[in-house]
Amino acid sequence: MTKIMSGFLILFSVIVMSHQTLAQPCLPDGVTFYTQEMVDDFLTRYPDCTEIGGNVRIMYKASNLEPLKKVKKIDGNLSVDYTEGLKDLSGLNSLEEVSGNFLLLSNQKLENLNGLANLQRIKGDVMISWNKELKSIEGLKSLSKIGGYFWMYTNVKLPSLKGLESIDSLKSDFVLRGNEVLMELEGLNSLKHINGSLVIMDNLALKNLKGLDSLKSIYWNLQLDSSSFVNFEGIESLKTIGGFFSTRVNYNLNSLKGLEGVETIGGDVTIMSNTNLVSTKSFDNLKSIGGDLLIEDNLFMRSIEGFGALESIKGDLMILQNLALKDFNAFGKLKTLGGDLDLTGNLLLENCNGLDSLNSIGGDLLLIDNLDLEHLLAFQSLKSIGGNIHLLNLKKLESLSGLDSIDYKSINYLFIQSCPILSECNIWSICMHLASSENSIVEQNAIGCQSTNEIIEICNLTSVELIETDQVAVYPNPSSGSIFINGIESAMLTISDAMGKNILTQNIFGATEIDLSSHANGTYFITLTMKNQVVTKIIVKE
Repeated sequence: MTKIMSGFLILFSVIVMSHQTLAQPCLPDGVTFYTQEMVDDFLTRYPDCTEIGGNVRIMYKASNLEPLKKVKKIDGNLSVDYTEGLKDLSGLNSLEEVSGNFLLLSNQKLENLNGLANLQRIKGDVMISWNKELKSIEGLKSLSKIGGYFWMYTNVKLPSLKGLESIDSLKSDFVLRGNEVLMELEGLNSLKHINGSLVIMDNLALKNLKGLDSLKSIYWNLQLDSSSFVNFEGIESLKTIGGFFSTRVNYNLNSLKGLEGVETIGGDVTIMSNTNLVSTKSFDNLKSIGGDLLIEDNLFMRSIEGFGALESIKGDLMILQNLALKDFNAFGKLKTLGGDLDLTGNLLLENCNGLDSLNSIGGDLLLIDNLDLEHLLAFQSLKSIGGNIHLLNLKKLESLSGLDSIDYKSINYLFIQSCPILSECNIWSICMHLASSENSIVEQNAIGCQSTNEIIEICNLTSVELIETDQVAVYPNPSSGSIFINGIESAMLTISDAMGKNILTQNIFGATEIDLSSHANGTYFITLTMKNQVVTKIIVKE
């Protein structure tokens, strides 16, 4: 009995050890198959291998992968590159997981990915690029998890992304570039989140984004450049872009339709060199931009529309070189701008209406080479800037009315140059800046604005001493008609409306009542000029 038991234990141990041996990965250092003979030899040497312990590379003369039919897992990278005769991946039918990267690169005759029907997980990156005969990736239909980026470059015969239906999220970037006949994004219908960037560039047949219907968030950037987009239909569910958004050099783009659902963009917004784009309408729900907004060199853009919910831009607002642009119907709620406001080279721009709510600019105000700009009345709510004012080469501008409310102390340097019919510069903010600072260049304008000294003389503010405005009371504010002025002995009172029109000038002595009941409701500017002293107040009549 003892001998029988001992024999049983020995046999059991042998079976267990044999099972453990079989369960160990083969080729822990990986393998490279250069020839078909090397692939065939694998089955002879490792007939029961289901897991390869290192990287697997299949190259050159390998044309039949049937000898790998039992392999279920590769613990490293799987690279199929530079093969000369391989048409599909039949033979990898048992493969379920690649623990590293999956690379399909420069395979001369690879037409499809048949053979990967059981592949479910790739823990690293995926790169499918430069496969000049690849027409289908439907063999990836079971793939649901990718741990790294997914890049598809220059597969010049690939028309569709069908086969990616099981993927609902990506942990890094998704890049589609140079796939010349890619006509649709069907296959991405389950994709909801990209925890990296989405880059779609140089896909010359792609006209829209249909297929991305489920996409809700992009953690980093959305880059839609140099393709044949007509619009961005298909991405209506997208709400959040964590980084920048750009659409550049899309010559067929005529609308931004599809972006209506976007509420926040964490970085810059660039809309540039889209020849046929006539309007920016579609960003109707965008509330904040964490970087700059650049709209530049859109040849036929006639109007800037949309952005109706936008309340703040943390960087610059730059509208540059849009040669057909005439007006704004946008930015109705924009109140704060963290950087510069730069309107340069918009040759047909007549006004800045749409910026009426803007009350602070963190950087410079630049109005340069806008040859048809007629007035600045859209800036009546602007109270402060954090840098310089540049008014250069504005051929039709006659008056600076509209800049009246800017706190002159917030102006660093003032440039008023080459505005040939500009004759009215004696508004309060400009007068006060010139009287209290030497930081200005005024030249080549019409009489009345030809030099700093000329403006100061017209302002009659030479050697002005400022007094704190809380020493003078103007009340009630708002007012339904009458206002009262207290806190001064005598002064010259001037009241102007929001258009800069003078509605009342008179001398006052001591406490004074002024009746505005006959004037329209709105904003009024009160200037009290005394000997070497000026006080300004803003009131609202309701």
